[in-house]
Amino acid sequence: MPAAILLLVLVLTACTAEGTWDLIAGQQEILTYSDAWAEASLSRRMRLDFARKKFAEDLENFPVLVVLSVSRVDYATMKPGGDDLRFFAAGESPAELYYDVDEFDPSGRSFIWVKVPRIAANSKTGYIWMYWGGDAAATAFRSPAGVWAGYELVYHLGESGTIFADSSGKGRTGIANSAAVPEPGIVGGAFRSKKSPANYINSNWTLTPPVSHSYTVEVWVRGEYAPGTHSRLSNGPIMADRPFRLAWDHFYPDRIGMLRYRDDNSVCADWKGVPFVLSGGLQGGRWYYLAVTASAAVPEIRSYRDGSPVEVDPSYDGTMGDAGYTLRIGSDNTYDPMDGLVDEARVYPAPRSAAWIAAQYASMTDSLIRYGYTQTQ
Repeated sequence: MPAAILLLVLVLTACTAEGTWDLIAGQQEILTYSDAWAEASLSRRMRLDFARKKFAEDLENFPVLVVLSVSRVDYATMKPGGDDLRFFAAGESPAELYYDVDEFDPSGRSFIWVKVPRIAANSKTGYIWMYWGGDAAATAFRSPAGVWAGYELVYHLGESGTIFADSSGKGRTGIANSAAVPEPGIVGGAFRSKKSPANYINSNWTLTPPVSHSYTVEVWVRGEYAPGTHSRLSNGPIMADRPFRLAWDHFYPDRIGMLRYRDDNSVCADWKGVPFVLSGGLQGGRWYYLAVTASAAVPEIRSYRDGSPVEVDPSYDGTMGDAGYTLRIGSDNTYDPMDGLVDEARVYPAPRSAAWIAAQYASMTDSLIRYGYTQTQ
């Protein structure tokens, strides 16, 4: 009788609010690799799993931030600039996905935006694939405009010099009034807005209806100092006159650290707004993810900070005053720019949901994806 062989398998598990996950050494997570190989010309792949976070609704055509590092991938197996990267949806006949390489640094962290068709609500099974390692031909899916289709303006703000690309495909290139040198931001490099010598970015785009009446505005900001009251200051990370001003400093104390807007064109009309902090105020020297949504249909305006709702203004009547000047990063039309860093500024022509805002915050703080191990063929 042949000798019996006993195989013992030890599985370590960790219980979380989202369920029980299998773990192995180094906190790498065991992910199933059952899907067929999607791109034969590429020798490596990794599963990117969305099971770490749960949201109250399906997220459709959602831009997900993929963050690579020397601890997650072997950059030596990739082409320079990530030219062999490809992304595919889950399943046996996966669709190829649009992606936008924000920054690629083979000695550090790289940031790639991927447009995911759908992340199901409360799902613990959603994932996509990242492929690389070979001589695959250039792909039309490496397309910033493909990722950000539908947006009115998208600035990553990691450029050097005076020209800042609009990844939305709308051609609203930003022009800084003096050459900029990127500094470390939340997603790659960030733009430094300065009071002296003055530096800000002009989009040369003036908002008009319906965008000026219903929108989502998102931006990361780190002020050099806490918002304050100054005689020559009316500034903020992104400002477009009456439709919205995400204000940092202002010469009136009740207008700092908040969204400000005007719902008509009268020069005597009061500015309205919602704060980003209900008590204590914003602080200098730390990053904030600020977002606002305006809905003409409801109508209402909402503010968010770091992915969480802050305040609702139900008095909004569904219309805004006309934009008297073009959208700018770091300043309004008249007064000194703010001192601080600005990153990932966007405008979308409809109000996003609270679940969407929360998911974007999770994505940009590198807490949305679980990274699998590298599989080779």
